[in-house]
Amino acid sequence: IYQLTGSSVSSVFSALKMRWFREACPDVYAKTYKMAGIQDLFIHALTGKFYTDESLAGRTGLLNIYTRSWEPRLLELYGIKESLLCDLLEPGSEAGKLTREAASACGLPAGIPVITAGGDQQCAALGSGLLSENMVVSNTGTGSYVNGYSRHPVLDPKRRIFCTTSSVPGSYHLEAGMLSTGTVYRWLREVIGPQQSFKELDQEASSSPPGAGGLLAIPHFKGSGSPYWNPGASGLFYGLTLSTSRGDIARAVLEGIAAEITVNINIMEELSQPVETVQVSGGMAKSAVFNQIQADMMGKQVLQPKNWEATALGAWMSSAVTLGIFSSYQHAFSEALRSSPPKVFYPDRRYRELYDGMLKRKEAVYHALSSVRI
Repeated sequence: IYQLTGSSVSSVFSALKMRWFREACPDVYAKTYKMAGIQDLFIHALTGKFYTDESLAGRTGLLNIYTRSWEPRLLELYGIKESLLCDLLEPGSEAGKLTREAASACGLPAGIPVITAGGDQQCAALGSGLLSENMVVSNTGTGSYVNGYSRHPVLDPKRRIFCTTSSVPGSYHLEAGMLSTGTVYRWLREVIGPQQSFKELDQEASSSPPGAGGLLAIPHFKGSGSPYWNPGASGLFYGLTLSTSRGDIARAVLEGIAAEITVNINIMEELSQPVETVQVSGGMAKSAVFNQIQADMMGKQVLQPKNWEATALGAWMSSAVTLGIFSSYQHAFSEALRSSPPKVFYPDRRYRELYDGMLKRKEAVYHALSSVRI
């Protein structure tokens, strides 16, 4: 499955859910005309047509990333008829025109082009300017997603990261998903000071030196995603002493999150080519102390945007290029960036050796504990 789709089996993808309907609800399945995701249903509501684009189809677990078409071997494996699936379009394609009925319901003129720009992460990556191999985009909210760019499918022999179709026709994303990152920082605030703002917690974290006084945090509070894919993993603080301060704990959590992201970026570089800059987005990207930690740990420039609506910006870029308003995605992004250049965090080379040692220590602690069976 990984060799065909670029992704491992996951209940997040809809192929398993389709099979469940076939087995658990045979009466419903027998009457089914189409199995559509919510985004596909939305396109149908606007145009009367059943289309899905390749970046969305990549989330079903049924798309061959090489042919960018429904894969017969996977359809047979899951027992799904291709006729039940939506027709495929390239991302950035016009799926149809706004029908009179839909136009009346939403107060817009009939006949407006309806363009399918892609999935949310793919649009966020496009809106962050992910258009070359020497850049990655890191989106950290409740969890984290790291996306790299490639002009061809790139598979990891160890299946640590996924390869998915992007919002740019004919291109691909290297994708790493971490399950609990920002949500751990929120948990920390609720535990040690629910009356505190995140800004105040950041101030405490900044009072602790790089390395957090030797305290190491592994933020696997809901299991581990990329690169370990271990649902049994749990969170950990290692190195607590009587001199550990609240600031040390806060900084250790931020460093632990940054370490997860850094490890996955290192894997992408191993599979593809060196990365020069990291564009950050999501709620935690508003934290200057977190962005500086990322820059120091990665040894790369971290770009903090002024426009936080990267997903909407990516959808706008896709539509603007499709409609001929701009000649290319780079042209559209440059125009959007012209009035709001990002803030740049430069790595402090003094801490590179310290953080390299911390990353090795983190790996050693994780693997030592993962071998323990209780």
